[in-house]
Amino acid sequence: MLSLGFAEGCVQPRRPVVAAPVPSPRDEAAQRSAYELGVRRFAQEKYVEARAAWREAVRLGPRTALGGKSLEHLKKLDRMLATLAEIQQDAAR
Repeated sequence: MLSLGFAEGCVQPRRPVVAAPVPSPRDEAAQRSAYELGVRRFAQEKYVEARAAWREAVRLGPRTALGGKSLEHLKKLDRMLATLAEIQQDAAR
């Protein structure tokens, strides 16, 4: 019989739940600034700069509303750029 190191039917100890750190007001302002910079750069078709700004917004608060929106924008931007590259390849043929 294989022993798993614990008695059958016993409840396994749970790991403690660690809450995400709450961003400071300074971080929230920096995150909003990074997010808005990404929006402006995207509108200017400066996609590399928009990506960098949104990545910074995610870094400053990945579990905040703006962090989530920034992550969604990054995913959409990556899909858009992949589509543009595909169209450019087709046009070059």
